[in-house]
Formats: sequence, C-alpha cells, structure tokens
Amino acid sequence: MAHALLRLSPSRHRLVLTYHHGVLDGYGQSLHTARIAEVYTALAAGRTVPGSTAGSLAALVEQDRAYEESARREDDRAYWLERLAGADAPGPSRYRGAGPRVRSRGRLTEERTRPVVEAARAAGVPWTVLVIALVAAYRRAVGDRDEVLFGLPLTTRVGRAALTTPGMLANELPLRLAVGRWDTLADVVGRVRGALGPALRHQRYRGEQLRRELGWTGAGFGALMVNVMAFDRTLRFGSVEAVTDQLSTGPVHGLTLNVHGAPDGSGGLALDLHAHADEHSEAELAAIRDDLIGHLLRASADPGRPVGAMLPRSVDRDAAPDGSLRGAGVPRAPFGPNLAAAFERRAAHEPTAPAVVEGTTRVTAGELNARANRLARLLLARGVGPESPVGLYLPRSLAQVTAVLAVAKAGGAYVPLDPDYPAGRVEFVLSDTAPAVVLTTTALAAALPRTSAQVVALDDADVLRELTAAAQDDLTCAERPAAAPESAAYVIHTSGSTGRPKGVVGVHAGVLNRVRWFGGTFPHREGEAVLGKTSLSFIDGTTELFGALLNGLPLVLAPAGAVAAADGLTDLVERHGIGRVTVVPSLLGALLDGADAHRLSACRLWVSSGEALTGQDAERFARALPDATLLNLYGSSEATGDSLFATCEGPDVALGTPIWNTTAHVLDDQLRPVRAGETGELYLSGAGLARGYLDSPDLTAERFVANPFGSPRERMYRTGDRVRVRESGGVEFVGRTDAQVKLHGHRVELAEVEAALLGAPGVGGAAAALHGERPADRRLTGYVTRAADSSAAGARVSTPTSPPGSAATSPPCCPAPRCPPTSSYSPPSR
Repeated sequence: MAHALLRLSPSRHRLVLTYHHGVLDGYGQSLHTARIAEVYTALAAGRTVPGSTAGSLAALVEQDRAYEESARREDDRAYWLERLAGADAPGPSRYRGAGPRVRSRGRLTEERTRPVVEAARAAGVPWTVLVIALVAAYRRAVGDRDEVLFGLPLTTRVGRAALTTPGMLANELPLRLAVGRWDTLADVVGRVRGALGPALRHQRYRGEQLRRELGWTGAGFGALMVNVMAFDRTLRFGSVEAVTDQLSTGPVHGLTLNVHGAPDGSGGLALDLHAHADEHSEAELAAIRDDLIGHLLRASADPGRPVGAMLPRSVDRDAAPDGSLRGAGVPRAPFGPNLAAAFERRAAHEPTAPAVVEGTTRVTAGELNARANRLARLLLARGVGPESPVGLYLPRSLAQVTAVLAVAKAGGAYVPLDPDYPAGRVEFVLSDTAPAVVLTTTALAAALPRTSAQVVALDDADVLRELTAAAQDDLTCAERPAAAPESAAYVIHTSGSTGRPKGVVGVHAGVLNRVRWFGGTFPHREGEAVLGKTSLSFIDGTTELFGALLNGLPLVLAPAGAVAAADGLTDLVERHGIGRVTVVPSLLGALLDGADAHRLSACRLWVSSGEALTGQDAERFARALPDATLLNLYGSSEATGDSLFATCEGPDVALGTPIWNTTAHVLDDQLRPVRAGETGELYLSGAGLARGYLDSPDLTAERFVANPFGSPRERMYRTGDRVRVRESGGVEFVGRTDAQVKLHGHRVELAEVEAALLGAPGVGGAAAALHGERPADRRLTGYVTRAADSSAAGARVSTPTSPPGSAATSPPCCPAPRCPPTSSYSPPSR
C-alpha cells in the first residue's frame, strides 16, 4: 500500500492511493479513504482525532473460518453448482501474463444519465440493477445466444465487523441469465432482480473455488466482468471537497466494465472499460464503450422494445467483410471445367509420372487415365449420364481411384458406399440416391444390400473382357457428356439432425478450387508423395485423392488395417517417403505419443482436420517434429472440406483465414456482421459451396441461405459453428449452436444417435453424450430408460445404423445422467 499527496497548484492537490487488491477491495477502500478524510479534518481544525469505529481483521478471519466450517457454506455451494448446471465453460483467455493494459474511461453527466436513473425509478429498482440488465441486453444484442453469463463482483459483507472493517472480502460470482431476442428490457430487469436476490444470499461461497469444482480454467466467469458500485462518496478534507476518481479496480480478465456513482444516481455515472493490450486495442475498447453507452441510453428510453431490435451499433449490411475474412480471388480456369478434364490434362503433360501406389503395384498417370477411360465407356454403356449417381461399394484401392475418375469422365456423381459401414447405413444410402450402377467386386457383391441398381463386379470375367475391349483413349466429344463446373461430382452422406443422414451434393468447382489452393499455397517438393488414408465417405478422402492426382504427386494408398494404429501409419510414412498427411487430432495425438515419433520427421507437411485441434497437441507436435509444418484446416462437406486454414505456431490454435475464392462471414442472429472480439455464427460463401442436400429442398433452404453481402443469387452456408473474430485477423472456434459433436473426425448428431436408440426394442427414452477431454480419449455414450411395457432387463442395445463396436461397455469414468448407459462407442480415426 502506498499514499502520495501531489501538489498540482497552490489551490489544487491530488491524493493518490495505491494498494494491492489482496489488502483492500472497493468497499474497504471507501472506508479507508473516509477515515483519512476524518483524521485530516480533525487535525486541520485542531481537534482531537476521534477513535476508529472499524472492527478488527482478526474478527474478519474468525468470521471467515466459521463460515468455512458451517452448513451454510454447503448450502451456498449446492446453490451455485445447481445454478451453473449445463452452462458452457468460458473459452480460454489469450491473456498469459501481467502485460500492459488498455482502458477507456470517462464520466457521464447527470443530464446525460437521467434516462437511466428515471427508467430505474419507473421500474422500481436501483440504478445498479437497471445497469446490469442493460448490459445483459447489450450482450444478447451483439451475440447470438439466448443466454448470457458474466462475472459480478459482490461485497460479501455480512454483519457489523465486515461492514466497518477495511479489508479484502470481495468475491466474483457468475450471473447467468436467459435473454431472448424478443425479450424487452422490462423482462430482463425482472430476471436480473430475480437472480440477484439468491445471488446475494449465497454470495460468500468463493468464486475461485466454484471454478475449480466446475473444472473451468482461467479466471472469472466468461469474457466480461460487470462491477457496479453505488457507494461513490463525496469526501471533505476540512473545508475542501474532494472528488473521487477510481483509476482501477484490481485484476483484469477478459473485459472489465466498472460503473460507479452515488446511490441515487445524482452527479452522473462513471463508466470505465479495462482490458489487456493483447486482447483489445485502445481504439477497439473506445468503440465498445461508445456502443455500450449509446445502447444504455437508447434502451433506457424505450424499455418495451425487444432486445433484438435494439441495434447496439450502426451496421452497414452491404459492407465488405474484414480483409482477413476474405480469401484471395484467383481465376478458376487453369485446371479446366471439371475433374475429368483436369486429370486428363495432367496425364497428357506427365504420362509416365507415378500416379497411384498400392502395395507393390505402381501405376503411372497415363496408365490410370487409360483404365479410367475404359471403365467410363462401360458406365456409359450401362446408362450412366450427366449427374447419374454411381455407387462405389469398394475398399480403398486402385480400383476405387479408377472408379472415381471413370464416373467423372462419364459425367456422373460418385456415391461412396463403404464396405466397413453397417449394412443398414449402406442400405439407406442406396435407397436415398437410387444409383444407376453400383461398382463393386465379386466378393463384396454378396454382402451388398438389395438394390435396383445394376451391380457391376469389376473382377468378374465378363466385365474384365468388356473393359479390355474398350478403347483406352480419352472420350471423344461425341461420347463425353457435358460436365460444367457446377455439375454434381459426388454425393456424400453426413449425419442428420433428425436421425436421417443427409446427402451433400458436391460440385466440380468446389473440389477444383480446394485442390488448386492447396497446391498453389503449399507447393510440393520433388519426390514426395501423398498418403491416401481417408475413406471417401468423408470429404477429406476426395480432396486427398484429387489433391495428389491433379497436383502431380503420387497417391500412396494405405492398406485397410495400416491406419488403425499409429505404428502402421509410421511405417507407411517412412517406407514411401510420404511428404503430406491428413490426420484427425486424435490420431495425431496417438502418433506423438508413440516411441517412434522421430521416424515421422521425413513428412514435412501435416494437416489436422475433422475436429478441434488442441493447443496442447500443437505444442507437442512442435517439440516432436520441429522441422515440419502443422496446418489446422476447418471446413465441412457442404463447403468441399476446407474453407479456413491456419499454420500452427505454439499453443494458440485458430481456425485461421479463408482459402482462395472463399469468404467467411461472422454474423449475429439477425445476419449483422460482428466486430473483432465479438462472437457470432460462421457462414461461408464462395467457390467451395455444395449444391445442397439431395432431394431435401427444405433442409437446403435452411442451411444454404441468401448472401445479403453478395450478388443477388449468391448463397452462404450456415455452419452452425460459433466463432470469435480475432483482432489480429481470422477467427477462432468457440462452440456449436446445436448438439452436433465431432468424434475422431466423425460428424455426429446426438439427435441421430438418440433416434437410433429409440428405435431399439424395449427402449422408452434415450440420451447421448460425448465424454473425454483429449480428442484421443473421447467416447460416445448412449443412455436409455426402459419402455413402460417392456420387461427386458440388462439388454444390450444394437441398432441397424450403429457403427461397428457400438455394443462396447461404457467406460466407468462417464457420469450417468439419470439413466444407466446402454452402450458407448469410440470409432477409429478416419
């Protein structure tokens, strides 16, 4: 603690008090300065200094010790744990040390704050309650969720000793409120009033202990702390009146808002914002403060208006996105109009270059092109034409790669049918797409679900004779169906939000843009190869395949069992000189955990995709493979796989910035752009967008919406991901707007899992949850309750759409929500 009296002029002085927050809180500071003024006034008047009326610190310590051992503490603890049940944990702060701070301060005059004071009087609440409600409404207006959570400092001063003794008793606890876009300020005031009463009754339970029990890291509750102080006192030092100016109120985490004034609001209100310089700039903080003040005044004057209709700032709906959210505009012509033409151009340029490696078999680009031409003519003879669906019931193999190219040459759209998938899933995809032809092998044909499609076994003797007799040259103009950039290239089924998988219709232009961007941004080195390890049922399988074939790199096909374990993948990388690998974070973690991680050093470019990459795994990668580059790629099947990318350097993992010909829009729930530091839903527009969902116009219209920032017919894809725009550019992942989760790279709709469980005999109710902190440890667990008319006990649930292994027992670490677990599933990394 330090005191300094500064003489600014003969008639003007400033008393500066500096103290550690562990010694005094705001309330204690007011008691302390009041005592200084009392002593000064007595001495100036020549009077005896009156004795102090403050209690002792020993009494405060004893009071705290008694509370810690009381039943009241357990009641308080139970209240707060129940209050925060189901709340999303705040995202990690980028603040990692003391560092410099920035602030935006100032006092609003009594005239200017009159609407706030009068609105509080009309609502029958103190101005402090109204200000908290106004801030909650502001957070909802600039956000995209119907719930707000922020920290609220409380005095915790109960009893005479606490109310009269300077010291540090303040506590920060969470205020969690439901605030919808159609709620009025009057509604929010009622909820704040209803929440503050219980919060004050239970305010002594320590916030830091609550965070530990919840497993929330960092400090505070959310990205904002709101500190309202209504004990702003006018002090007199003898005959001189002193004006209090609160310079700081202690530690800052996230954004800290301090509002202080007299209990009756007279004299105006001081409104200060504090933040760390690595999270907010001074200009940004000043803009936020201006927006907030404008919102407080406008909302106070119109308390009956819906929160969502109160624009907290001026929004130019036609404004171009931040430069960091718009990818480079690159002409799309060089590869040709479609995938078939692009590969034919590559084969003509380098016919003898290796194209595919399967075990000991090596096929050149010219040989692969000839094989695909023969098969394309067979498909045309079977009736395949423009955009005809063609099922591929094939494992990862040279035959599968040939089939993909042949379907493109015939003008069709390939439909992956993974032989490792459950029969029910394959049967659904067959029914949903109604393919004209299904390509398979003799052995697999026996397991193929019944279909009306023509089934062609590529190893059948008659088929082999037909292929041998077909011409191997590129299709002539008369033979070749027209395939434009926007023609369908594939149909890949993702999870469905209502228990029904969705068929995403991807187009040639999207794949070509993704492949050209990757090859142009990260040019390959002489002699390096690409590992083909991802199933075509994932969009990464398509970009992996064409990324190699169109950019002139050999595609080394991983045997079926080789990618199930880290050591198998390590052997492939070392044996074939693999220079580029795409992995999900769970598999990356397993590779880094292995004793042979050093054998991966020959691979210089690693792509993490499919689920959220943790900062911990990024740091481990940098230590294990210091000469390699790790990219974090973000995207979805609806946007041809990858739309954003970031190079990982240290633990700070971001989704990054858009690829070529792609724009990211971060919008609130009224399609208004958010600013740096704010959170919104991510929308994508540009060359990568799919056509939509197969035969699902309503679902397509829901997820592929009109782009208000583009040309009249331009669309955006609504990802469902909540992101934050970074001050430094790009975006970072915050969470989902729905119940979708990612498990080892698999997109899982919990509703789909629950629908499958509900379809099992004897099940009356079902719930699904994802457990596990690290990607490699995550497991999907299902919980069921028995149907009222069922007598089955202890039955193992198995459903047609459940992935292999879904009858495994639930791990004992998973907490059961009200009903016993029936099954858990941890699929292999894709």
